[in-house]
Amino acid sequence: MINKLYMLFEVQDTFAEDCQKALKSLMNDYEDAVMAETAKRIEADYIVTRNLKDYRLSEVKVLSPQELLEKLKTEKSD
Repeated sequence: MINKLYMLFEVQDTFAEDCQKALKSLMNDYEDAVMAETAKRIEADYIVTRNLKDYRLSEVKVLSPQELLEKLKTEKSD
């Protein structure tokens, strides 16, 4: 399954700059803030997580895994 995910999505690296910006974030969880800063820098369309509530301050739109699957189904049928 993970190999299939690698075919669908590109893996990006987190940079030191993302970690430093996360320190100043209003988000409560540092690791979540790092992910949000990385997503912002790479201009990601979405952050996909089961932990939606901790990303409410993210500048990048957040989807649950189920929402992503629904979105992919909709896009495939269009």
